[in-house]
This record gives sequence, C-alpha cells and structure tokens, in this order.
Amino acid sequence: MIAFLIHRLYPYFPGGVELFHYFFIKEISKKFPCLVFSFKDVNFNSDNVKVLTINPFKFKKVTLSTLYYHFKYLIQYRKKIQLIHIPYTSKHVFQCYHIIFFSKIFNIPYLLRIHGGGMYPCRPFWLHKLYFKNAAAVIAVSKTLKNEYEKRFGIFIKYIPSYLPFFKSELDKNSLRKKYGFLNNDTILLFVGALKKIKGPDILIKALHILGKETIKKHSLKLLLLGDGEMSSFLKEMVDKYDLSFCVKFLGHIPYEKIHEFYQIADIYVIPSLVEARPLALSEALYNGLPVIASNISTLRELIKEGENGLLFSPGSSEELSEKIFVLLKNSSLRESFTRYNKEIYGQRDYFREMVNEYIDLYLSLMEKIR
Repeated sequence: MIAFLIHRLYPYFPGGVELFHYFFIKEISKKFPCLVFSFKDVNFNSDNVKVLTINPFKFKKVTLSTLYYHFKYLIQYRKKIQLIHIPYTSKHVFQCYHIIFFSKIFNIPYLLRIHGGGMYPCRPFWLHKLYFKNAAAVIAVSKTLKNEYEKRFGIFIKYIPSYLPFFKSELDKNSLRKKYGFLNNDTILLFVGALKKIKGPDILIKALHILGKETIKKHSLKLLLLGDGEMSSFLKEMVDKYDLSFCVKFLGHIPYEKIHEFYQIADIYVIPSLVEARPLALSEALYNGLPVIASNISTLRELIKEGENGLLFSPGSSEELSEKIFVLLKNSSLRESFTRYNKEIYGQRDYFREMVNEYIDLYLSLMEKIR
C-alpha cells in the first residue's frame, strides 16, 4: 500500500500539481492499493483508493491539525503502508519533516517528488538536507530541478517528467470553433494557467497592445485566457485600458475534461511565465501540435527549441513577445513546420503510460529493499 500525503487535489483545487496527482493516483491504484491524505473527500471511483480526510482547522492552526492527522492515520495504517509519496516544493512553509522519524521507527521508506519551479532557499538548510538524505528516493520533474537539488544536497535525484492522460475531441477544429463562437479565419492565441504574476499574463496582454489594433484586426487575432487567480481584476482593467476587449476573452476555470477542446481550436500557444518547473499545460499544447512561444527560461528550454518547434523571448519582455507573435502571424509555413515537429515528437507516444510505468518500477524496487 502506498500513502500519498497530497492534501490538495483536483477537482477542489485546480492547480497543476493537484491535477497531476488526481490522475496519477487513479492510474497507480490499478497496481497498488492507495491511501490518500486529503483536505477534501475526493472521489477516485476506485475501490483501491481510500481517502483519509484531514480537517485543517481541528486545532485552528493548519500545521498542527495536519500533523495530528498524519500521526493518527500513519500509526493506524503502519502495518499496511509500504511506501510514502510526498510532493515537495521549497516555497512551502510546511514540510513533512516528521516523516523522517516515522520512517526510521516503522521502517517505511518515503519518496520526495520535487515539483516546484521557484527553487527558493531551503530554510533551515540542515533540516531540508536531513529530509532529502533520508528519503529512499527523490524525483525531479525537470532537469533544471534535478541539477539544482543535486548540487544543494549532494545526492542522486531521478528525473521523471510529468504528464497527464491527454484527451481528443471527436469534433474537428472547425466544428469546435463553431461550438465556442469563433470563426474559421480567426487566429487564436491560447494561454492556460493561473492568473498570477509568475505566469506572466500581464506580459502577454501588454504584448498585444504593442502589436497594435491594426495587426490584430488584420489577422483576426483572438487571445483566450483559461484560468483564474489573484490578477484577474487587474488584467481585465488592463484590457479595458488598452481597448482590447474585442480580442481578449477571459474564459475562467475550464474543467480538465473539457480543456482539450481549446487546445484543438487554438493556433498558437503562449507561455510567458517567469518561473516554471514542468508545465503540464505546455506538454498538452505540444501533444496537440501547437506552435509555442515561450519565455527563455531553463525549464522551458528543455521542451522548446528555438526555430524547431517554437520561439523563445526574454522573460518579462512584452516587446520581444510581441515581435515573436508577429513572426508567427505573418509566417504560416513556419507555424506549420512547428506543428509537424510537435505532432511527430509529442503526439505519437503515450507519455503518461510510460511515466506511470517508470513510477511503478521505482515503487517496486523501493518496496523490495525493505522485505
């Protein structure tokens, strides 16, 4: 049995990490019985998944309440648990340091999966180092994260990129456009992600302003923003200020089971993030063969090769982003070239199944060591 100390899961929490673990646990449960520690009673539609709910306000403090339930459930199920899976990012104040001692006392290994792209300083460093050194395995979702944390802690970290089970609509592109009220000659830019500063949606809207209304209208350009967040009101004010409401559409949160339709109607995917780890939305864009314009940061360069399957621009530069958008607007043959590349490289394999199998092999090897 594998215990997942996740706490926040889709559909109650729509972030990438929450979405990943929801689908990942559903798939892993076909091989292993799973315990899930969660703030919400998530329905996995599987007899092989047991959700153990945590009341984060039992003791008024989330940290104290979480610790209480961790120890309660871990002790209760200690004879059944063979491995503990813990997501890790350095920006979180609460880390499961107590698992170090639980693991030692009950001889149950734990695994850390680094998913955050911020790579904040580890404080206190000695405790983070102890946390990593005692883990049976550490996984990083990007090569950048792997290299950084290997350097920090002097340990081997396994690289396993993250994927989701991507879907396809039975409707063709034109039918989907008609369904959502877009014209066949529209050029659709797609942004998928939380509307917060590190994702750069303001950089993208400013780039459209720089591009100019004449160019936007000439190419019947539409920008679709899928997601919600703290910058929502500010971004809508930006759109009003620049008089771009005719071409910018805020679609809010779209359930994952429907979001694939928007990848299929889009022409160009834009990811202007200042910080990223391994963006699942980008992987889905590539799976759908979309040409990509991305910030020139190390984690995105792992997937986007300038001139091969997309274009890169200096992080934070709306001017450069505007220029890259214009390049793809006026050069349809380049867009088609990027599309062919991405469909050939990313659209032909079941990366999600390959990833799951890699985790299964790792889980089995870790369980074998304690027999």
